[in-house]
Amino acid sequence: MCADPKIDVFKTKHDKFFCWVSWVSSEAVARDGRMRLRTKNCDSRQEALLAAEAVAGIVEG
Repeated sequence: MCADPKIDVFKTKHDKFFCWVSWVSSEAVARDGRMRLRTKNCDSRQEALLAAEAVAGIVEG
């Protein structure tokens, strides 16, 4: 369905974590040709990564 999804982890100023999952897609509207999804804010980095890996698994099909 897509090429390898990329996961980036970020920390908020309130000590929460979230991830952006991005992947190359012909349907993308961004200039770089990537689609993006953001996870919810999580209490730990590990929890955010688990959520992002679940999204990446769906995207990979």
